[in-house]
Amino acid sequence: MLEDLRSRSIEKQKRRSQVSDEMTGHGQIRQHTRDQTRRTTVATTATDHIILTMNHIIIELDDQEALARLDERNRYGIVEIDSKPWTLRHRSIRYLFEIESFVRAIEKEYKDAGHAKGMKQWVDQTGHWTFEKLPLAEQYYGKLNGWIDRYSDKRRYSARVEAFHDACKELGMLGKQRFVFGEPPGGDWDHGVFFTDWFNTLIEKTYERTQTYEFKERERLLKIHVQRNIDNVMAFEQALFADDCRSQWLILSLTLQYQTKYRNSITIEDVQRDRERFFAARRFKNLMKPIEAYVWAIEEGEDSGFHLHVILFYLPVTKHDEATAQAIGEYWVSVTQGKGVFWNSNQDRLKPGYERNGHGVGVGLIDYRDRKMRGALRENLRYLAKGEQHLQIRAEGNIHTFDMSDVPKKVKAGRPRVDHCKQAAEIDEKIDREVKVNSSDDIPWDYSVV
Repeated sequence: MLEDLRSRSIEKQKRRSQVSDEMTGHGQIRQHTRDQTRRTTVATTATDHIILTMNHIIIELDDQEALARLDERNRYGIVEIDSKPWTLRHRSIRYLFEIESFVRAIEKEYKDAGHAKGMKQWVDQTGHWTFEKLPLAEQYYGKLNGWIDRYSDKRRYSARVEAFHDACKELGMLGKQRFVFGEPPGGDWDHGVFFTDWFNTLIEKTYERTQTYEFKERERLLKIHVQRNIDNVMAFEQALFADDCRSQWLILSLTLQYQTKYRNSITIEDVQRDRERFFAARRFKNLMKPIEAYVWAIEEGEDSGFHLHVILFYLPVTKHDEATAQAIGEYWVSVTQGKGVFWNSNQDRLKPGYERNGHGVGVGLIDYRDRKMRGALRENLRYLAKGEQHLQIRAEGNIHTFDMSDVPKKVKAGRPRVDHCKQAAEIDEKIDREVKVNSSDDIPWDYSVV
């Protein structure tokens, strides 16, 4: 592969020399002709870029939301400075969506044109190297170094992101010394290869990965798995508000983490053990007993390490959801023997932001007739179930990273709901309809979701 790239670069150097020789004794091409050609090329490239970008937005909007919410869940942490807790915002993992978009754009170009290219490079009439960035390079070339630098062999990624990483590995870009793409028309002169050739070959190798049986089968199975999680958690929420369960729940949402100084030593087994101890306290600790149902997901952030997201269905014995969630978070710290920290998504100061940015408030006291709050809750549950579609934990054996409790049965007491049959069914249908509609809205990336 390296020899092929080097041969291409040598051929380009020869062409440059030939053109330079031909230029001796010839007049210059008129400037306005070059300007006109350049303007036409730029206009065409810009139009193609706009069309390509709009298509990506339409096709991948739901995945963008899922990754945006995964990103926000993983970005907040607590650190201690001078014995005082401070909120820390970690690096974004939205770059994973950019890699996904890059690979999808490559697939689309191959489907539409039978080939894909990022740049063209040639020797102009003056004997100098010049190049043209095509849509793939216009949108993604400047991001390549950041993607390569943030690769970690300790995590599993989506099928398309791993296709990109595998192509980089084949080309020697992800070794101990990471490859750095420079500004074209320059080149990697240690290997005698132009950056344009490196980029075009990376596109070619990435596409080859997407055509393998392993890639297609992994993508198919992952879609089935994630959709099963979504279907189960949607049915779970409906069952919890059904007539044979309860009409109201106090919904609490927390991110249970570990202090920065312990994160490098925390394993997936440690998180599983602490999770089991945390939920086992429902049998004997008064604070935890009202947790009748719950959903959890284990995730691993690039900076935040392993951590646990929980959405708790708490008996409505109090309306003070922020204080209750705070107390439960503090209990997590004791479960981890002082190693833990937490993020309380029930903070009152955060709720106006949930409302203002279009997602709605899915925490606090929720009644079965409240379509708006239940719709927001379902969105939170749905995207928690979709998280592992984009970033998965690399571990040996069969590791469950998403699950939920059984649905409790209500002890019969008091008057039954007068309108439970017809009205509850109508409410569930309306909420399902709204969730499907809202899932394609372009929710701002700077929005902190629960």
